[in-house]
Amino acid sequence: MGGGDCPWAGKTATNSHPQKDMPDTGVTRHFNFTIARASIAPDGVQVAGIVVNGQYPGPLIEANWGDWIEVNVYNEIWGPEDLTSIHWHGFNQQGTPYYDGVATVSHCPIVPGTNLTYRFRADEYGTSWYHSHYSAQYSAGVHGPIVIHGPDVVEYDVDLGPISISDWFHDSYDHLVDLVLTPTGDGLPFRPFSDSNLVGGAGQHPCANVTNGLPCTTVPYASYEFQPGKTHRLRIINTGASAFETVSIDGHTMTVIANDFVPVQPYETPFVTPGTNAAAGAYFLRAYNSPSCGDTNGPDGRGIIYYSGIDPNTTAPSSTGNKPPPANPACSNDPLGSTVPAYAIPAAATADTTITLTIGLVANSSGVFHWTMNGASYFGDLDNPLLFAGVQGSAQTSIFPPEQKSTTQAQTALCGSS
Repeated sequence: MGGGDCPWAGKTATNSHPQKDMPDTGVTRHFNFTIARASIAPDGVQVAGIVVNGQYPGPLIEANWGDWIEVNVYNEIWGPEDLTSIHWHGFNQQGTPYYDGVATVSHCPIVPGTNLTYRFRADEYGTSWYHSHYSAQYSAGVHGPIVIHGPDVVEYDVDLGPISISDWFHDSYDHLVDLVLTPTGDGLPFRPFSDSNLVGGAGQHPCANVTNGLPCTTVPYASYEFQPGKTHRLRIINTGASAFETVSIDGHTMTVIANDFVPVQPYETPFVTPGTNAAAGAYFLRAYNSPSCGDTNGPDGRGIIYYSGIDPNTTAPSSTGNKPPPANPACSNDPLGSTVPAYAIPAAATADTTITLTIGLVANSSGVFHWTMNGASYFGDLDNPLLFAGVQGSAQTSIFPPEQKSTTQAQTALCGSS
């Protein structure tokens, strides 16, 4: 996607600033989303979900770097009714902070029977996703992939598109929230175990383990076709609610070329765009949960890689996995020393202002755990989003510690003046 008729012709991932060099394409991409309840069984167990346009995962949003994206979102969540909002993960939203999609912060949630049209710029390029940002609703199925085409940091032959990796729960999202907000009695936060791990929106939960009467069948793994002698790009997205995921492909090494919307200097890893070093055949793509970062009661996630010429109906993978990744108690990504941006934006030698933010997870007097920032928690107001309150001069600064008030007001004023 690096030249020719592309709007970024002449620009590369190593010589162009992702925001300052963004092309003005003059193009608006239009999408219509309907959020509604549906009975779904991504791992074979039939549950009540909430989905986008009747499908799980939701439909792909695809655009070019510099395009405008316009999504008309209809809330048709009934029986019972529910609010919703959609967040566009990773976009800067410069000039459009009110379309960031975070209910109680950037706008009011969308009520059933109404709609909201989001409009924002594809101001970065790469792979990302959208998801509900109302409570924990996206764990019920409200999410989908985003691909913004732009300059490439390396050449490849085949783009396989997005592959979602996700934990999956049979329980409803609101009940999971209730459990998280209930004291455990042991002084530790409640950590829900997922029922399955999905690759490409599919998994296989052992039907023998279903004890609550839910219907269960065996669904096929998601499959992807490789071409011998070709280099393939996989756009892997962790769309899970809790789990820290590690991905591998049996018999293959992979080269990381981007993290989120940031092209990076390529580096190889056995865990997470495969090369051409494997013989033609069928291989498992595996997704592992890290036990300390969101564990599962189900098996590891699996997808299937078939090379061209292999009949997926008659050939099942017999490959064995790479050695499982070591425990990752810090739940951390690859070291920053490995993930070097392809286009480095140097930091200023000195800072004009230094703000220290300390993130914590603490129990209140009732034993309920909540997240804190500098010792305080923000409790959202559905009727008075923080951005609106800042513009109107009615920000509830009492919810922040006194030393944070001036910082919060300054940040809000900058958003309101953009």
